[in-house]
Amino acid sequence: MKSPAARTNVASRQHAPKEMPSIVQIREWPAAAIEGLLAESEQEGFRFVRRAKEEWLSGANTFSKEGEALFAVFEEERLLAIGGVNRESARQGRLRRFYVRREERRRGIGRQLARHLLAFASRHYSRVGLRCDTNVADRFYRAVGFRRTNSDPGATHVIELKRLSELSKRDKNKLALAHRVCRKRP
Repeated sequence: MKSPAARTNVASRQHAPKEMPSIVQIREWPAAAIEGLLAESEQEGFRFVRRAKEEWLSGANTFSKEGEALFAVFEEERLLAIGGVNRESARQGRLRRFYVRREERRRGIGRQLARHLLAFASRHYSRVGLRCDTNVADRFYRAVGFRRTNSDPGATHVIELKRLSELSKRDKNKLALAHRVCRKRP
């Protein structure tokens, strides 16, 4: 029979909280980590994760220009979500290649990634646009602050951002804290 201490150790390991998801900037294509996300997105009929892979590997879009970045959400070593911002003009960025695993939806992962992307974009742009074509995506993007638009032929939704220089000291502190919390996983 196990001692009480041994039973406690087993119990605490079984009920130990999961590592909090972390957001990291992708600087090298995460080939092994992304395959499951890619397969799942295609099963749902979405091709934008495949396009992200093809464009990255061909060099057509590596999210490496000024004001651009591709971020991923990891929980331990498992890739949960991906999304990026590209430059459309000096004033406007574009949210692209945004996908969250099915079982991770409704847990706040997508909202966390969207907020991180918008915080990044606010350092470069006063507006971000995106294109989506599903009702679920429309509801999600409106819930994080985007509004539908008909005035931009390349976008279905836009959000106006305050540039970092326009933020109050309090908002800058909040943004800095959010960035430190989400910056890099160990």
